Amino acid sequence: MADPAASPRVVSLVPSVTESLLAWSVRPIAVTRFCEHPELPAVGGTKDPDLAAIVALAPDLVVVNDEENRRPDADALTAAGLRLHVTHVEAVNEVDPCLDALAAAVGVERTAEEREAFHALGSGPAGPPTAGARARTAFVPIWRRCRRNRYAAAGLTCSFLERTTGFEPATPTLARWCSTS
Repeated sequence: MADPAASPRVVSLVPSVTESLLAWSVRPIAVTRFCEHPELPAVGGTKDPDLAAIVALAPDLVVVNDEENRRPDADALTAAGLRLHVTHVEAVNEVDPCLDALAAAVGVERTAEEREAFHALGSGPAGPPTAGARARTAFVPIWRRCRRNRYAAAGLTCSFLERTTGFEPATPTLARWCSTS
């Protein structure tokens, strides 16, 4: 956990990152309106951040995601002299290293308990259904207007479900995106 007095001034433009930061006792100075923390100042959305407001806050770090946020906004923040930390995750096995890099960027050391809990989530399937039992299925909605690789989030979700519950994708198209190998 971070020492609040020593924590960097961070703007989080990624809702999931906001949750990680708060779990590490790093309180962002601003977040997006999609972050579920009305007690924190909002600086626009993930696709339409208020760049002038962010620059005016003079944060030590702005966290963005290469898919969630727009490249022109990231470029504008960099051009304004702000330091960015860019997250990138396309597979389940990339989440832990992404969290390590984020923790390093904000000066936090992840706890052994957090690492163990994270690894327990992906430690393998609960097992396939027993012979004669009905296969477990899942429906995973996909955000239709995703800018790039709209199946990435569905694939991550499927991968996690497949590894932890032994589910079978409900459709052949979804099965293609759910491979953990």
